[in-house]
Amino acid sequence: MKTLITFCLFVFTFFVGQNRLFSQNEHLKHDNIWLTGYANAPGNPCFGGTVIDFSADTLDIYYEYREMDFDFASVSMCDENGELIFSSNNYYIANKLNEVMENGEDLNPDETSIPQDLEPQAIIALPSPAKDSTYYLIHQESTWHGDLDGNITGVFFLHQTKIDMKCCGENPLGIVEFKNIPILEDTLHYGRITATRHANGRDWWIIQQKFASNKYYKFLLTPQGIEVQESQEIGDSPIFSTGVGQAIFSPDGSKYVTTNAYGSIHDSSVDVFDFDRCSGLLSNPRRIPLSSSYLQGAAISPNSQYLYLSYAIDFYQVDLDAETLDTLLIEEYDGFGGALPTYPFLAQLAPDNKIYLSAWNGNKFMHVIHNPDEAGVASNIEQHGIELPSYNSGTVPNHPNYRLGRLIGSPCDTLEWVEDTTSVVANSITIENFSVSPNPTVSSIHFSAEKKSDYIITDWLGREIRFGVAVLGDNQVDVSDLVSGVYFISLKGDIPKVAKFVVQR
Repeated sequence: MKTLITFCLFVFTFFVGQNRLFSQNEHLKHDNIWLTGYANAPGNPCFGGTVIDFSADTLDIYYEYREMDFDFASVSMCDENGELIFSSNNYYIANKLNEVMENGEDLNPDETSIPQDLEPQAIIALPSPAKDSTYYLIHQESTWHGDLDGNITGVFFLHQTKIDMKCCGENPLGIVEFKNIPILEDTLHYGRITATRHANGRDWWIIQQKFASNKYYKFLLTPQGIEVQESQEIGDSPIFSTGVGQAIFSPDGSKYVTTNAYGSIHDSSVDVFDFDRCSGLLSNPRRIPLSSSYLQGAAISPNSQYLYLSYAIDFYQVDLDAETLDTLLIEEYDGFGGALPTYPFLAQLAPDNKIYLSAWNGNKFMHVIHNPDEAGVASNIEQHGIELPSYNSGTVPNHPNYRLGRLIGSPCDTLEWVEDTTSVVANSITIENFSVSPNPTVSSIHFSAEKKSDYIITDWLGREIRFGVAVLGDNQVDVSDLVSGVYFISLKGDIPKVAKFVVQR
């Protein structure tokens, strides 16, 4: 295994001279710690910070004294090893000691702004593609102005802020290099800032929808910074909306989903698009009408097949691979909570491959979808399955899939990172596809190898499932123990080979 070449959609590892071409992104643990909770209230232990730590095999949840008040807008960023380095509620930035980071005060400082933390996904944190221990915050400011006739106009600014974590000695607390630099000024959708990796596995696509419009603004974060890309008008425009909601990419980056919540005025809807991680183009728009005005949270399963929606007071699932996108009721709200009902609210896929949903009304509970890769009730929704040590105002962090790697076989699949002690450089890679059969399969796959070589099987998230040695000629590999989903098998060689296959149950 010392010279094993490991590669799939997300993982590719081998050695080149003294430089190490490291496992691309699969090792990144930027989302390992979540922070929730209102600011501390002296004498009332129900207020203050909750930490949800995914670092160990068993979920670790505990209380900490914290001044930062989290609401719907929330980010908590770890370094690639899973250690918390900063957080923000879209008002200011705190370092790992929960102190205001140097130059981290006064995000979105306009005095006429509505509360910046009441917009879900109004802020997102991304590591710089330059791999230089810097991070970017993309955040939204919403400012409302009235005219003499009583009309209210919203002006939304999309800003960028850059944080430097390498500046301050052996145990850095970080410094804000610059902040509140405008990227875009327009009437934008409330929050709903989301991102996914470019097909090269290094850069980041960022999408922000125009308010009550079918126009989607796009930005690309590269080692040189944020670049404004050509916007796109596609699909149907949503109705004027005051409701909260979420926009998300599927973990594999192939789908973009945005919710349209209209408060109590109209029934809600969901827009689903295919997304090209190479070109940044949205396509194949499909709208899912919903029979309720109260759509809230949305998250997609780790295998990128199932969309989960919390609307009205129930939980629904949509099979994104189906020809027709229909909603399936998989769980009805059980009424738990009394005076503080635990209605399902915002959702987020976690590092443990479960989906967690906050609860409305600022109580102490979160819902858990334990098996989101499974269809229907087999997804195993546990209502109010997590009890927190402090009240939570509907907070879940806004995390993209930091572990997503390059898209093998795409026109943009030419970039890799070689790391030495002084720099990060790019290399071109030649990859050859081969085939396995049967595909889809239920028990085993067969393939032919031109020589004896190591192989590895990985899933959509780049996790190693198993490895072995392929012999010259015909080979058979048992996959009967794998759950339904998409997998990759890769073979070592002068020109590495990769094949995609599907397991169906």
